[in-house]
Amino acid sequence: MDDPIPYVKGDATEDDVLIAAGIERAAGLIAALPSDADNVFIALTAKGINRDIQVVACAERPAHGDDGIKASYCRLC
Repeated sequence: MDDPIPYVKGDATEDDVLIAAGIERAAGLIAALPSDADNVFIALTAKGINRDIQVVACAERPAHGDDGIKASYCRLC
């Protein structure tokens, strides 16, 4: 691999891909996909495989009800 940053190609919502990426021994994970549902799923899966992992899951949600303003946020789990 010529790239100095190691990576695993695949769908992070699949357990096998997370395991191939070393989730069992990882200290942390950032879930920042465009889909809130995927980010939550990845965070829960990672915690299920590695209880001690620190997870940051990002999401978008309405900031002020129905005014159309969106806010992005991340939460450490």
